[in-house]
Amino acid sequence: MGRRGAQHYPSIAVDSSMSTAAYREVCASEARFRSKVVARGGCWQWAGGHLSTGYGAMQLRVLGKTGAHRIAWALANGRWPSQMVLHRCGNRGCVNPDHLYEGGAAENADDARRHGTLRTGERHANAKLSDEQIAEVRRLYVDGAPTARIAAEFGISTVQVNNIARGRQRGGDRLDPLGRYRLSCEACGAEFLRKPGGRTVRFCSKACQSANQMRSVPQICLVCGTEFYRPPSAKAKTCSYRCMGVAQTKGAADSRSRLRENTWV
Repeated sequence: MGRRGAQHYPSIAVDSSMSTAAYREVCASEARFRSKVVARGGCWQWAGGHLSTGYGAMQLRVLGKTGAHRIAWALANGRWPSQMVLHRCGNRGCVNPDHLYEGGAAENADDARRHGTLRTGERHANAKLSDEQIAEVRRLYVDGAPTARIAAEFGISTVQVNNIARGRQRGGDRLDPLGRYRLSCEACGAEFLRKPGGRTVRFCSKACQSANQMRSVPQICLVCGTEFYRPPSAKAKTCSYRCMGVAQTKGAADSRSRLRENTWV
């Protein structure tokens, strides 16, 4: 990385010759570095300049403005770090070598989670939907709502709807590795898995479905006379979609007949 880019954030992946040159310059500037360290208690606070990210910074001829914690690690370990230098203490201004260790992006993310500095979900600066809206998107997707309608309702694209529903964006803690949802049975409360899309599933088995029907209210179909069960809160008067269609057709015919009778000629 050139010097211009290194002024914004210290270079991590540098070639061997630049690493050697940077380490030599750090060794030559050790006295200047230590003059800006306030060693009090566990954390050694950096008293010099700081980067916009909150890390201490020191100007190097080879790499430009460089993180003070990286320089501290290099002085303690006898070489320039080849990866990120992370803080065990969570204090970005600390340069105590005992609080520093070398690690990759995964370790850095784990550190951020442990210290509570990782902005995820609705706390992220680029988050467009709240956690409640994300849960609603997933609920609608599971219930089989068209992705185009969900996207229009929340002002996002259909690709984002699929990514949110399948757990590629915003966590997906209700999804297993195969992309199935964890749902709770309305009868027994046990968790079960099902694939997104299709009709709404409320029970983990036919036994639970039958048990729920036994608790439901018996009703006689207005069209065919068949007995069926409905939840107490439902207002169904027909046993199937077919009977519902017949009832609607008959109702429309009766309405037209009454209209003709009441029309004055």
